[in-house]
Amino acid sequence: GGDQMRDIAAAIILGLCGSVYGADTEDNFTAKQDQTIVTVAAVFSVFSFIGSSFIVFMYLRHPKLRSLMFRLVVWISVSDIISSLGLLFGNPSDGSGACYAQAVLTQLFQIASMLWTVAVALVVQMVWSKSRTLAQLDADYWKIHAVVWGTTVLLAI
Repeated sequence: GGDQMRDIAAAIILGLCGSVYGADTEDNFTAKQDQTIVTVAAVFSVFSFIGSSFIVFMYLRHPKLRSLMFRLVVWISVSDIISSLGLLFGNPSDGSGACYAQAVLTQLFQIASMLWTVAVALVVQMVWSKSRTLAQLDADYWKIHAVVWGTTVLLAI
């Protein structure tokens, strides 16, 4: 009911404010609030996993979709799939193997997803401004991978 919605809103707002404003890292949530945050993250991770998997499936199923732009979107989706798997770990205890695995999966692949999105935006901008053609950019596809994955690793370290 209303109390549960209030708890969800409070947990999300407190979590965002704590991370944005540099609050201490002590967990000031009740066990119920912690469980609510974990549940909400898991639910949205499942939706992300399903939607991203559908994009990858359609790309693999329909060869006509294998253009440069669709390949970039597929890499956004692959990054989101792996990131959402990390969020399904729940709330592992600090220092555990599951905690480290979750940190690696979410950090690396959320950064990668953002950078693949930037790559899409840059490709659109270059084609729109006529500074490069899609064929030229397609020839440099491996360079896009090198920049995205290299930057991802550097930012995640």
